[in-house]
Amino acid sequence: MKSLSNIWKLVFSSALISLVSGLQPCQSQSSGETSYFGSSDLFGGNYWGADLQFSYIAKSQISLSSGVRWGTRKAQNLPSDYALSFGDFLMAVVTLGIEGGAPREEFTSYYALAGYAFPVGQSGLIRFNPQAGVAYTRRIEAVSFTRIETFSSGESTYTAFFDDSYHLGIVLSPKLEFPVSNWIGFHITPVGQFSGEFNLYSIQVGLILGKL
Repeated sequence: MKSLSNIWKLVFSSALISLVSGLQPCQSQSSGETSYFGSSDLFGGNYWGADLQFSYIAKSQISLSSGVRWGTRKAQNLPSDYALSFGDFLMAVVTLGIEGGAPREEFTSYYALAGYAFPVGQSGLIRFNPQAGVAYTRRIEAVSFTRIETFSSGESTYTAFFDDSYHLGIVLSPKLEFPVSNWIGFHITPVGQFSGEFNLYSIQVGLILGKL
């Protein structure tokens, strides 16, 4: 799993370098106006999940954002001979993976960000909004497994025991925002969240609704 994590670190770093290296600041037609909008995002990386965020950009182009991010992934410490019972497999199929299936690691993060937004490109229709801030994260993960036998098929399976941990860390989110109209648009950003034992590397895409 370390190799997979390294791949996502490389993807995150490449996306960050590409965003920054392609910037050409210019005057925006909307400069000097305030903006406020919400966004609903999906992301994928070493975790996958969703994000809800509210943002405000002042006349000075100082940007502020806050939101909540939820993510999940397959437990990283599954025993090598782990096998789903038929009941768990059936539950995973019926609920599209929400319930049942292999044990999963989950997290919920609450974050606050600040940055500086400015238009890029000759048209000035794209906005670069690099932000950094702090996040408070609750992570639920499987910490141990007890082996049992499934009487129906004789396959080995395990019962997982979960534990909560809490982490305070920093967040980096250099967003490119693409307004489609005055009230709707979308954005894309690599997101890095770092707090020692918990780290997130992802690419995030979202729909923006509000005054852009």
